[in-house]
Amino acid sequence: MVIWVAAFGWLASPHQIWSVPSEAIPADAVVVCAGDSLTSGVDINSDDHTYVAELRERLKRRVINAGIANDKAGDLLKRVQRDVVSRKPSVVVVFIGGNDFLDGTPRAEFARELDEVVAAISAAGARVILVEVPTGIVWNPYAGVYRRVASRYGALLVPESTLRLWFSIELVARDHLAEPLTIDGIHLTPSGARRVADWLEPYIEELLHRR
Repeated sequence: MVIWVAAFGWLASPHQIWSVPSEAIPADAVVVCAGDSLTSGVDINSDDHTYVAELRERLKRRVINAGIANDKAGDLLKRVQRDVVSRKPSVVVVFIGGNDFLDGTPRAEFARELDEVVAAISAAGARVILVEVPTGIVWNPYAGVYRRVASRYGALLVPESTLRLWFSIELVARDHLAEPLTIDGIHLTPSGARRVADWLEPYIEELLHRR
């Protein structure tokens, strides 16, 4: 267990990703975060306690919350033009897949729909950050799907290792944590939202700085 935790900790270290260039973030940059309830939050009237709100405050740029609770990849595909492309984003974070796993979306269907989502965003000229959502414990039905889609469209992949570690710790020790990641094992607490923002911010900055 100690070796397992240490290995995941090493994989999750921010300095293992890259060093961010020093150029200023473009003043007119728009970031859209598209996904399900991990993005939208659980309050239908506000996204104040979401990772999106955290990023908005830190980046000091327009960061749009395009998350809708219970969405699957197919639902996001149906609204990608309206909710994402029409916002003319510089960078889009695609964070989807948990509900597909829970609802049993077949691998081929999920792969096709995720591919079409990223294709639509890339065709509009936005840079894409694709968040790999951990699914399964013994067997991951979507293993390799995110990586193939990211490679096909030149998206920046956020590996699942950090999120899988956090949710695994929640599963076995949530009642003993001073600041749990989730409210109920899935949906983020305000503390969890800050941690997810910490996790994603370097990836967003990388693309905002990239020439």
